[in-house]
Amino acid sequence: MDNIQSSEWYLFMVMMIHIIMALFTKVEESFNVQAIHDLTYHGFEIEKYDHHEFPGVVPRTFAGPLVIAAVLKPMTWFMGFFDVSKEMVFLFARLILGSATLLSFGNFARAVERKFGRESATFLRLLALSQFHFMFYASRPLPNTFALILVLWVYQRFLDGQYLGAVKIATVAVFLLRFELILLFGPLFLIPILEKQLKIPQAIVTGLVTLFATLLVTVPLDSLLWQRWVWPEGEVLWFNVVENKSHNWGTSPFIWYFKSAIPKALGASTLLIPVGLFMDKRTWRLVFPAILFVILYSFLPHKELRFIIYAFPLLNLPVAVFCARIWINKSKSIIRFILALAVIGHFIANGLYAVSALYASSSNYPGGSALTHLQFKHRFLRNKPIAVHIDAFCAEAGISRFGQVFDAWEYNKTENLPVEELRRFDYLLFGDTTTENLRKELIANFSGTHKEHFSTEGFHKIVYKKYKGPIALPYPAFVFREKVIVLKKV
Repeated sequence: MDNIQSSEWYLFMVMMIHIIMALFTKVEESFNVQAIHDLTYHGFEIEKYDHHEFPGVVPRTFAGPLVIAAVLKPMTWFMGFFDVSKEMVFLFARLILGSATLLSFGNFARAVERKFGRESATFLRLLALSQFHFMFYASRPLPNTFALILVLWVYQRFLDGQYLGAVKIATVAVFLLRFELILLFGPLFLIPILEKQLKIPQAIVTGLVTLFATLLVTVPLDSLLWQRWVWPEGEVLWFNVVENKSHNWGTSPFIWYFKSAIPKALGASTLLIPVGLFMDKRTWRLVFPAILFVILYSFLPHKELRFIIYAFPLLNLPVAVFCARIWINKSKSIIRFILALAVIGHFIANGLYAVSALYASSSNYPGGSALTHLQFKHRFLRNKPIAVHIDAFCAEAGISRFGQVFDAWEYNKTENLPVEELRRFDYLLFGDTTTENLRKELIANFSGTHKEHFSTEGFHKIVYKKYKGPIALPYPAFVFREKVIVLKKV
C-alpha cells in the first residue's frame, strides 16, 4: 500500500512541476481557459464573456469549465483577502483539473492492480510518471483532457466488469465532450458483447437514456451561454465529419500517429509493447481497441498528438505487465537481472526526454511571458488607465484573461486595427516566429510614437552538437529566438 500511495504522490508532484514550469496556455486551450475565468469572475453577466468577442471556429460546451469554476469560485473569495493574482488563481484551476485527471487515472491503475497484480499497477504509474505528454496534458484545459477523465473512468469500469456503468460514462463522454471517442468505445464494448457479458438491448437502452439526460444538460446550458440554440458537439461533428473542414488546420500522412505521435508520447516504452502483448495475452483485450481507434482516427487528415491521448494508458498496460514480470523475477538468473537493468534504463531514457521536453515547453509561451514581465515591470502603475494592445500571435502564445491582472488597464486584442488606431496605445505587444522583418516593420510604422521597451525569447529548436574531446559524443542544445517585441509610447 505504501508503494501505491508513494507512486500516486509522485504523479501529483510531477504534475505540479509541469503546471509551474508551463503555466500559460495556447490557442487550442483558449475557449476553456476563458470560460473558466468568465464563469468564476463574471457569473451571470454573460455579456462580459470572452466567447462573444472571440467565438472560435466551432462552439464548445461550458460543462467542463463550469465544474472547475464551481470549485474555484469559493477559493477566490478566500484568496481575495490576500490579494492573490489571477495568475495564481489560474494555477489552482489547473491544479483542480489535473487532480481530477490523476484521480481517474489512479482508479484505473487500481483496477489494473485487481486484474494484473500490484506490481503491474505500480509500473503503470511509473510509466505515466516518466513520459512527458500524459503528465503535460493532464492539467491543461483542453476538451481532450476533460474527456480523458471520463475515458479513464470507463477503463476502470470496464476492467471491473461493470459494463453498463461504463456505457453510461462513455455516452456522456461522446455526446458532451468528444464525439470521435465513438471510434474508441465501439471496438472496446464489442468485446464484452461478443463474450455475451454485455447484452446489446441493455447497452442500447442505457445509452439512449444517458444520451437524453446528457442533451438535457448540455443543450440548455450551452444555449444560455452561447445565446442561441446549440448542441456544441453536434456542430463539431458536422464541421469535422460532414463538412470535412479539419484539414484547414494542416494535414499529416496516414501513418503519422504510429510513426511520430506514439513514439514521442511513450518514448522508449514503445519498443516494449509487442513484448508485453506476447507475455500476457490478456492485455490484448484492452490494447486491440486502442490500436484500432488510432487506425480509424488516422483517416482524418488533420492530426495532433492530443487527439489520441486516450490510447496511451492502454498502450502502456502491456509494458507495465512486462516490467512487473521482469522485476519480480530479476534475481532468478543473470539474464533476468540484465533485463531488469534494461527496464530501469528505459525509464531513465523516458525521464531524460520528459525533462528536456518540459524545459523546451516552459519557454514556448512568449506572449504570456511578455505580458507578465510588462505588468511586473510597471506594477506601480496598476491603478493607472494604461492601454495595452495584444496582437494575434501574442494572444495565441500564452495570453488569457487570467494573465490580465490589473483592472484599471485596457487589454485590447482586436485584430487588424489600422496603424493610426494602434498608435494610441501606451504599450504594443507584437510577435512572430522570427522578428527580423517584424522589427523593421515596427520601426517604419511606430518610430514617431513608440520605442522598443523590451523583447521576449521563446523556444525555437533543438540542435545536436558534439563534445570536443577524444570521443565526439553528440548532445542536445536548446536554441531560443526572439519572438515578441514590446513597444512603449514615447
